[in-house]
Amino acid sequence: MNSKYLYIGFAALFGTSLRAGIGLIAAGTSFPYSTLVINIVASFALVVLYEVFRKHELLPPMVITAVGTGLIGSFSTMSSVAYDTASFIQTGEYLLAIANYSLNMILCLLGAAAGLLAARLIMRPKKRKGLA
Repeated sequence: MNSKYLYIGFAALFGTSLRAGIGLIAAGTSFPYSTLVINIVASFALVVLYEVFRKHELLPPMVITAVGTGLIGSFSTMSSVAYDTASFIQTGEYLLAIANYSLNMILCLLGAAAGLLAARLIMRPKKRKGLA
């Protein structure tokens, strides 16, 4: 068996555990806030991982794959967005369905954009003080 898959699986244990823990914090609400927050954080983290650590070769490719696919991939979940949205539609809560889907799409894109901005700030050249 290829060790790459073991690393991905090991990282996925942490991602699913984080997701479950955050899900417990927001349990009992009528809106899936935990899924929304998880997906925004994951969008931000994946962009930073790729734009900083992969592009500038700051981590080995195996680590990038394990963290991106294993940890972040198992942490975020589009299937939960689809299920929650379909459940809202099934129960006639159309505004909640639209809000859930729209917020996930828009805020995850904004999270990814924030990740791009953060990556640029992290990797920008430092200016020397005192030199004209």
